[in-house]
Amino acid sequence: MDATVTAIDELELNVRERPGVHRSRPQDSVLGRRLDHQDGPTHVGRYALLRELGRGAIGVVYAAYHEGLDRKLAIKLLNPQRARRADLEARLRREARALAKLSHPNVVQVYDVGEFEGRVFVAMEFVDGETLGDWIRGERGIDEIVAMFAEAGRGLAAAHEAGVIHRDFKPDNVLVGRDDRPRVLDFGLACPIEPIAFAEIDRARLDTDGEAAQFGTSLDQLLRTGELGDGELRSISSARRRYAADATDDGHAPPAPGDDVELSQDAILTHSNIVLPAQRDGEFDDTLSKHPHPSERAGEDEGEDDVITRTGALMGTPAYMSPEQFVGRSVDAASDQFSFCVALHEALYGHRPFVGKSALELGIATGAGEIVEAPPHTRVPVWLREVMLRGLSPDPNHRFASMHELIAALERDREVPKRRWWPGLAVAGIGALAVAVGMLAPERASPCPTLADSAALRWTPTRSVELRDAFARSRLPYADPTWSRVEPRLQAWAQAWGAQRVNACEATVVRHEFSAEVLALREACLNRVARGYEALLGQLVAGTPRVIERAIEAAAALPDPDQCGDIDALLSTSTPDGSAADALELLRSDLAELDMRIESADADASLPLAELALERAHETGHGPVMAEAMYVHGRLLAKTGALERAITRLQDALDEAERGDADALVPEIALELVRVSLARGDPPVRARVWVRRATAGLDRLSKRDLDRARALWIAGRVALAEHDPRSAEDDLRSALALLEDLAPTHPDKPAMLMDLGRALTAAGALDDARVALTQALAASATTFGPAHPRVGDAHYELARFEFDQGRREAAGELLEQASRVYIEALGPGHRQVGRAELLRARMELQAGQLDAAGTHATHTIDIYARELAPDSLERAEPHLLLGHVAFARGRFAAASQQYSEGLAIQRAALPTGHVALADTHSKLGLAYLASGEPGLAIEQLERGVELLEAGEQGLLQRARIDLGEALLARAAPDDARRAGLAFEAAFAACEGVAEVCTAAALGAERASAKLGDDDAVKRWRERAARQYAAGPSDPALAPPTRFDRP
Repeated sequence: MDATVTAIDELELNVRERPGVHRSRPQDSVLGRRLDHQDGPTHVGRYALLRELGRGAIGVVYAAYHEGLDRKLAIKLLNPQRARRADLEARLRREARALAKLSHPNVVQVYDVGEFEGRVFVAMEFVDGETLGDWIRGERGIDEIVAMFAEAGRGLAAAHEAGVIHRDFKPDNVLVGRDDRPRVLDFGLACPIEPIAFAEIDRARLDTDGEAAQFGTSLDQLLRTGELGDGELRSISSARRRYAADATDDGHAPPAPGDDVELSQDAILTHSNIVLPAQRDGEFDDTLSKHPHPSERAGEDEGEDDVITRTGALMGTPAYMSPEQFVGRSVDAASDQFSFCVALHEALYGHRPFVGKSALELGIATGAGEIVEAPPHTRVPVWLREVMLRGLSPDPNHRFASMHELIAALERDREVPKRRWWPGLAVAGIGALAVAVGMLAPERASPCPTLADSAALRWTPTRSVELRDAFARSRLPYADPTWSRVEPRLQAWAQAWGAQRVNACEATVVRHEFSAEVLALREACLNRVARGYEALLGQLVAGTPRVIERAIEAAAALPDPDQCGDIDALLSTSTPDGSAADALELLRSDLAELDMRIESADADASLPLAELALERAHETGHGPVMAEAMYVHGRLLAKTGALERAITRLQDALDEAERGDADALVPEIALELVRVSLARGDPPVRARVWVRRATAGLDRLSKRDLDRARALWIAGRVALAEHDPRSAEDDLRSALALLEDLAPTHPDKPAMLMDLGRALTAAGALDDARVALTQALAASATTFGPAHPRVGDAHYELARFEFDQGRREAAGELLEQASRVYIEALGPGHRQVGRAELLRARMELQAGQLDAAGTHATHTIDIYARELAPDSLERAEPHLLLGHVAFARGRFAAASQQYSEGLAIQRAALPTGHVALADTHSKLGLAYLASGEPGLAIEQLERGVELLEAGEQGLLQRARIDLGEALLARAAPDDARRAGLAFEAAFAACEGVAEVCTAAALGAERASAKLGDDDAVKRWRERAARQYAAGPSDPALAPPTRFDRP
């Protein structure tokens, strides 16, 4: 992308449409001037078009901008003059649906598909980079090339697993981004894996007027005009005989009787399906195409690499086509494997494996397996050539069983260069696959065998190895234990999904229990949940630390395939008919994938996709889908820390779900609202209302025991926030009992036990609390493995408990274990390490080790600055602790600075009036008072009292006493009287807490002395003496110089 174009793009983004700006004609803007020569639109739906990238027979590709998301993407729009061609429109729709099924790091992401003024458009990821062909032309080593192709191959493998074949894989259909990640694109030729009749291919070779396509020459025409020599005719006859024999084996129609010995010219005419490109100067150009960015190449003169988009005949680029494509056979994933190996051969040797001066010669060489000999001094190792040769076998049955097996061969032999690939290994893979199919099949012959096969293919030994290797490559200390826990969950899910799919089919076809409409609903449901499963596998194969850390929870959160057997629930959701139903189902599948991404992926990266899905949902006007889209969007907002926006979005989702009869969503949304509300620090009264709505929603549903356990868990957390530890204990124990029956190793169990420990601590049952927190530690080690960060969390919670009970030595040992797990698992700069450092600083502050406390608090500030958002509430805590350290040292100005910084962060993160703000205002006021600035102190302390007057009586009385002290220190007119009132109010509400009552009485005595009221002085002195004699009752409410409990 040149600098001029980039600058224009930036200019257009800056002058994009605003209210009041006249944009009635294309010529009125930079955008209009750049599109005017095409009479093109300035907008396609919600997308502002920036510039044309290229155009071809099917349509035009634009760089575009989504105004609401501030996001650049690519738009493919069907040409207006082609709109009458239903087959072209269907192909473009097919491309969008094929890509929309996939969520994989190595496949270009499709965001949207729709219509604009009667023309189909597809919005997809805009990749800033170069084609794989351009990338290859750089200085690349063999290992580097093989690694890049293996990544691209994973994109193809993901497509195959989703039931999609590419049909035109080549270097120009792969983009390599600036991040060096290849992404496969241009699935415009893709279609579901199913047989294509020869008659359909023949019909596709005719244009809408019934005339032969003008852009290519069929083999029939060459034969009729006598342009083939005898040798070529014999080669074609041989190839025809071989493919005719193959056809009888795989179920395709064989040639007519009598044509299988010596095919005459007429016989060849009968079965010919090859379509050749228009030749340039009578010669077929077999060099590597030198196209620019794939999205721009459509504007060039189209050569042989674009024959399919011109003819609409056989699908593929001749230079990369498999033998079965050349002769018009139906193709499957093995055809893509062949094209992949052609491209890999070309990248390694600098030329393709098959040569020919025409497409016909090329087709003959391909069908005969006439591969060019390797150069005598090549650096390509023999094992690698053997892998490619197997993938280039003319017979698809002799190639690898899948792209996964091909990639495994490339990577296995790359790691062990002297090892050879032995064909017997493929047999083992096929045998294992057969075993998996057998496990899913019923005892008698199933009338739905293809469904059983597709179920088995969701989880294969090859796929397991690929994921295991991805975990191993991370080198995380907990990767292997995590994989050993994730793999059984993934395998069990695939088996459950397959069982449901076979059951759905046989319940309709064999047992006649349900109608075809019910079967369609069950299939749609299974497809949706499978999207979530595939999305998770796509994230896992990337093997990033964040994904591996969350892998166990994400696998446990997979949608249960058994929900697709709940017929009543499926029938309760209304669905439109026709194309609207298809669009709605695609959107629901997208939402299912996004829902899974929340569990495993980067929320910031997924948020734009959720916002696009939300727009599409609103366009449908379908209540349940709108609620689902809002729910997914709200969860992602919460994950990114936008808690206030998340609350608003989730409230809208809950209202829409209840209004639209989306009963299954109601409890999920209500419980998410509770979680976000508690995280925000909202008053628990709101959370309690949502708990009731969730419980009522669950009462209307059946078979939701795991959700009931979670609802009880959340209810217990709300009770804790309400200062009702006994109710919290009851709810949490009930939740744990239910979970123990359903899934004793569920990853939620350790967190539930930690919350139970907190409830028991608040109730004063300290021995029981210690037992619960110890059980949480044991459950974490069992569920996640001893080196997992969740085990560090359990060590941390137990350390904090022991510290609060005054057992500093035990607390220190537990905290040391937590820190060790965090550092080894997450690295020394992770936020969890910062949290452990902060607790260590608290311990040191209480022990009077002020230098060490300051060092660890400062370290936490540095970590949080790198790891957390500027307005994250957690960033306030180390500043407040440094304020305590400075105050204890008598450095009151430094304390004021740290408290002020902490207060600024809290104001940005907390709702107005939060109690934490009151406490920080009070501490800042005390620092100002100690530094001799009573005016500033009074301002802060008055604000603290104001915020506390709604509750928290103990803290309020302490704040009133502090305010009285500041007023006495300033000694302005009327300050003594105001101070006396503050002290009297504190004493009246001290509720027998000796420290508070004594301090309030002594303050009132001094205020009375300032006012000259001797009787009041005597009275308050007596009261103070009585309170002091009662003895200490709550060290946590001791005088303001105590900061051992920050």
